[in-house]
Amino acid sequence: AETGSILLLDPQHRAVRRIHARAYLPPEVQQIVATTIMQVGLAGWAVEHQQVGLAIDTRTDERWYVFPDDPPTTRSAVAVPLLGHDGPVGVLTLQHGTPGYFTRRMADFLEAIGRQAAVAIENAALYTRMANERSTLQAVVSGVQDAILVTDPFHCLMLANPSAQQMFALSPARQGKDLAQSLPAAALNKLIYN
Repeated sequence: AETGSILLLDPQHRAVRRIHARAYLPPEVQQIVATTIMQVGLAGWAVEHQQVGLAIDTRTDERWYVFPDDPPTTRSAVAVPLLGHDGPVGVLTLQHGTPGYFTRRMADFLEAIGRQAAVAIENAALYTRMANERSTLQAVVSGVQDAILVTDPFHCLMLANPSAQQMFALSPARQGKDLAQSLPAAALNKLIYN
């Protein structure tokens, strides 16, 4: 491929992040380009049909949208939807100046890569969401004056607010350890029975 783009999509298939072949354009113009190709271009077609769009010759493929000011340098293209568990999370579009450059075999290979990319994108989004939630929880718990200990289902200490750290002389190194091993027996009995 000579050029390409990756668009990450929201549930309504709008581009929310992009790595663009037209990186030289101002961001607001890039957004207009992304919106247009998602509405009337090969990338939008691939996402809508949830299948690879292979344009052997862009001059004869009606799915390929040509912008008015574009030089006719793209003659072959492939758009690969990045399909997550709940539908498309993005689309990868590759372009080349030679008609027929992209083959069905290449498209199949790119489709397999697209599945792996979708998993990676979903995992990154999940990690970010969990980190944000943990940060919010930690901020709330840290602001409470009462001692708060958070454990996992196996009774390992996951979080102790500053009041609990002071009350039970807990160091950050105790996180992830069994609560019974993290607290002195007297403190644990006091915590449970009072």
